[in-house]
Amino acid sequence: MVDTFDQGFLQWISMGGIALSLAPVDNPIGAPALAASLKGIGGKLTFMLRRVNSANLAGAKRLAFDIASDRGGTFTISIETRKPGAPGGQGPRYNLLIYPPQGSKVFRVNVNLAEFDLP
Repeated sequence: MVDTFDQGFLQWISMGGIALSLAPVDNPIGAPALAASLKGIGGKLTFMLRRVNSANLAGAKRLAFDIASDRGGTFTISIETRKPGAPGGQGPRYNLLIYPPQGSKVFRVNVNLAEFDLP
């Protein structure tokens, strides 16, 4: 579990003008969730980040989450691994594109980690 959004605060950071908050109880997902507002960013590169240093993901096989977007769009999900001895311990980054529909329809992402691409 990467985040259950039950801490009363967010463990996510953003750059590029994304406003983050805990989603209201009546959100489209129907469970505790993250709300990200991209109003007024018009074509700027933006991202959100959640570090999971304390989680042991060595045996993880899948990534599953729900997303609901007012306007739809193209989203890149990236997973970066650690590489001991590399500068900053930074290892390779794997990416997956997703295309949630518009209209705040819940879009279920449930993918095998092997489906992520190494650029």
